[in-house]
Amino acid sequence: GAGGKGVWGAPGMVYEAEEPDVRDPNYDEAAQVLLKELNLGQHKYEFTSVAVSLSLEGKASHRELTSRLLSDLSGKMLTQGDMAHAFDKMVKELPDLILDTPEAPQMNLLLKEYLISGDVSEAEHCLRDLEVPHFHHELVYEGFQRVYDELHEICLDVPHAHPIMEAFVDLCYQESVITKQLRDACPFRQRKRVVTGDAPPHSRRDERPAALNRKEKKKKPDIGKLFINISIGLCIFSLIWFFYAIYMRSSLSKRVVTLHTSPRVLDANSTTAEVSSERFWGSYRPQVYFGMKTRSPRSVVTDANSSPFSFCYPYRDDVDASTLSPGLEKLTDIVKLSLNRRFVYSPPSGEKRHYIGVDTYKPPHHQNQQKPADPRKESDFVVHQVTVQTPFQIEVLFESGSFYNRPNQLVGSIMTQELERRKAEFNVKFEKIFGLESKGFSQTYIKFAKAALSNMLGGMGYFYGESVVQSVYNEYPILYPEGALFTAVPSRSFFPRGFLWDEGFHQLLLSKWDPQLTREAIGHWFDLMNIEGWIPREQILGDEARSKVPAEFIVQRNENANPPTLFLALQELIGQLSSRSDEAASKPTLPFLRRLFPRLKTWFQWYNTTQKGPKPNSYRWRGRDKDTNLYLNPKTLTSGLDDYPRASHPSADERHVDLHCWMALSSGIMASIAQLLGEPHEDYKLLHDVLRDNNLLNDLHWSEQLHAFSDYGNHTQNVSLQREKVYVPPGQPRHQFPVARLVRSVRRAPKLQYVNALGYVSLFPFLLQILQPDSPKLEHILRDMRDPNKLWTPFGLRSLSKTDPLYMERNTEHDPPYWRGPVWININYLAVRALYHYGNTEGPYQEKAADVYKELRTNIINNVYMQYVETGYIWEQYNDSTGRGQGSHPFTGWSSLTVLMMAEHY
Repeated sequence: GAGGKGVWGAPGMVYEAEEPDVRDPNYDEAAQVLLKELNLGQHKYEFTSVAVSLSLEGKASHRELTSRLLSDLSGKMLTQGDMAHAFDKMVKELPDLILDTPEAPQMNLLLKEYLISGDVSEAEHCLRDLEVPHFHHELVYEGFQRVYDELHEICLDVPHAHPIMEAFVDLCYQESVITKQLRDACPFRQRKRVVTGDAPPHSRRDERPAALNRKEKKKKPDIGKLFINISIGLCIFSLIWFFYAIYMRSSLSKRVVTLHTSPRVLDANSTTAEVSSERFWGSYRPQVYFGMKTRSPRSVVTDANSSPFSFCYPYRDDVDASTLSPGLEKLTDIVKLSLNRRFVYSPPSGEKRHYIGVDTYKPPHHQNQQKPADPRKESDFVVHQVTVQTPFQIEVLFESGSFYNRPNQLVGSIMTQELERRKAEFNVKFEKIFGLESKGFSQTYIKFAKAALSNMLGGMGYFYGESVVQSVYNEYPILYPEGALFTAVPSRSFFPRGFLWDEGFHQLLLSKWDPQLTREAIGHWFDLMNIEGWIPREQILGDEARSKVPAEFIVQRNENANPPTLFLALQELIGQLSSRSDEAASKPTLPFLRRLFPRLKTWFQWYNTTQKGPKPNSYRWRGRDKDTNLYLNPKTLTSGLDDYPRASHPSADERHVDLHCWMALSSGIMASIAQLLGEPHEDYKLLHDVLRDNNLLNDLHWSEQLHAFSDYGNHTQNVSLQREKVYVPPGQPRHQFPVARLVRSVRRAPKLQYVNALGYVSLFPFLLQILQPDSPKLEHILRDMRDPNKLWTPFGLRSLSKTDPLYMERNTEHDPPYWRGPVWININYLAVRALYHYGNTEGPYQEKAADVYKELRTNIINNVYMQYVETGYIWEQYNDSTGRGQGSHPFTGWSSLTVLMMAEHY
């Protein structure tokens, strides 16, 4: 019962209840003390029989722990006589034990059932349900032994069964599937050998075989035996296939954490001080005030709040991990446990008064816990507290030892002069790139635009750690390989981590300011790609990042995608390369694309295969919520549009128009990059031409009923959230029964049809400029965009039409509407960008597009600016009725694209 590798669960497995740690030095002693306190006397043997009986009624892990416990107590608290007495009693009660443990013979029955049905997945499911990983070898032994016993019969129907079996057994032994003993037990084929000197007697020429002297009676074949032999042959094949399937599943389970094999896009030293000294230090810890660190995995990190400044080394290579202080994710608890009221403030004039300050940190000490000796000579955590009266001004200086020979420290007037010089450089560069003064914007608008860009730049973070991932071949989540990510974040306080589809929008702005930042960010994202071509869509790297994310969002699954918006940033880099090829900032783009291309091909191929739809050249987002009972409309987080209405009943028959358009855009950019690099580009160009074919788009996604592009799937609009009924017997207190939840009520059965939800998804053929300028569908889109009863507001385009049944409806009891009405700046930027394109392209709707462009651009810029002036924040989204900012703030991620609309840079 001791078990072996994997008994305690797969890597990353989280148990609901904490199991006792058998490595705890107090573990055995505590069990012995408890047993002594029971004072069982001569009935001590009863402990063993009761423990075994209870464990048989529990899980396999309970039996494993009971086995370890009895092993540890044997010879210490339980004598050999006690154990013998207990097991003698259990043998007498064996029939009752078998009745209480019906799964005991299931290992043998499992194999028999598999040999009959041949269902590998069902056999594997049953094997996992047994929860006896330390007895899996019994299944292997039983399967091989069955074949060994019947091999002589199998040879009658399969003459080559012996060599096939010998080869298979040798292969299984080499792959450590079976033991040497089981390999040697394989029966070998009997071969007749002629010993030297012994010759078979010569037959006499005149002798004729007896068979020829008489007519032999023809034998009737034994049909039953023939059927049995054929069945055994099929069993051998099924068994081989079964073990092959297990081997392949084991191999496939590792692919999700196997990094891409092509050379990394970025050199391992690309962020070091030697290579990039100007960017080595920065505000790369965006989730805290004064979150300074270096772009290195084991950096000193700093932060500040209303009382202390802290400097912390999260890891030291020369210190054993068991001696480290608690991680950064426990910083709040550390500070709370360090607060003390004993401090007294004595101002030059006025009364003395007590205040709460940070005192010596005293970690909580549990009873019976010995305090280990700390071998560290230096602290890895420093808190410096400054007590001031407002108003005040303070300077904090931190310099590494490498600058011991610097002539001046960055303090006082020297610091002020350096800041003024940098500000002047920033202002000159800002006007040169965006030209807002030349466009007639006032200084207050320009100040707002500078703040938006500065906050996005200041929100770029350097993260290092492991994601938690899972594939369909992993029973439990596992850790992704450690990696670094240099990326912008949507919100420095609320979303301080990397989001794949946000990052493409971030880099549209940052690539205008500094193309090298964009190349580095994209390179970091692609260096996190696994061998399949999958990039985890949300980068939650390390314990500190995980401490800020709800548990249900931590695990990243490798079948789930996100809109490939990084192609938008790559499109911008290509445009800069062609228009500003002589500039120093653009020259590194071509070698960068060459290093990126092998991974870029795999990434595109991953989208094109894993997100395929039910019909040729259609696409479907994976990862929709499957619990249709609780959601008014199951969310599609992978699309980036979360609760935007899709088919009411998720199914494999869905077709998503926004993903179709993303693939059309991506294939075109892939063709451009391949052609630029001299790589084969014909296949990408062909796919691009197919996907942007307006006739195909109309066939797959145009709804004549809605006169708009739409998703397709198993759908009904007759759904609502209703309070479930909970029966309470008369006279019973209500609080003892479950709280009535809001659950979905379906009043009409769904059917395959267009979803007919007018909103952002309907606009994607227009947003990504897939529609031809003369397409009649463009007229319908422009009319719906400008209709105040549908998408138009004085503050930008709302995400869902006011006429839709789900407009501003909650998705669950606890989920307010998110993409069901509010104005989002990233999609409005795409709309303004598309209007600019169609307004400057000859066609029947050119003038209409140009008019809507001017009006929509003005509305968005004015509202985002006014909300910034009133609140001091740029917001995640804006109310479609009042224009007020709402959601998380500050949100200087894609909402900062307002700067590009002001500059008319598309």
